[in-house]
Amino acid sequence: MVIRLFCAAGMSTSLLVKKMEEAAKEKGKDADIAAYPFTDMERMIEGVDVALLGPQVGYQLARAKEICDPKGGSGRCDPNAGLWNVQWNECFEICI
Repeated sequence: MVIRLFCAAGMSTSLLVKKMEEAAKEKGKDADIAAYPFTDMERMIEGVDVALLGPQVGYQLARAKEICDPKGGSGRCDPNAGLWNVQWNECFEICI
C-alpha cells in the first residue's frame, strides 16, 4: 500500500509518517509511507493508494480531489475525523 501525506512543507508530517510505518510493521503490512509538500501532489500522486492532507492544507481539499479523482481515487472529507488527533495506529487503520 502506498500512502502519501501532503502538508504545507512536507516536514510537519514526518512524525506521523514514522509512527504510521511502525503501526504497519506491527500489523505485518507492507506500506510505503512518505510526506511531501502539497505543491508536489500532482507530481507525486501516481501509484498512490491513499492521500492524506495535513490540517494546515485542509483548505486545499477541493484541489486535491481535482488531482486525485482522474487517477481513480474517491475523496471523502470528515472534518471531525481529526487524523492528527487520533492514535498513530488508528490513523494507519483508517488508511487500510
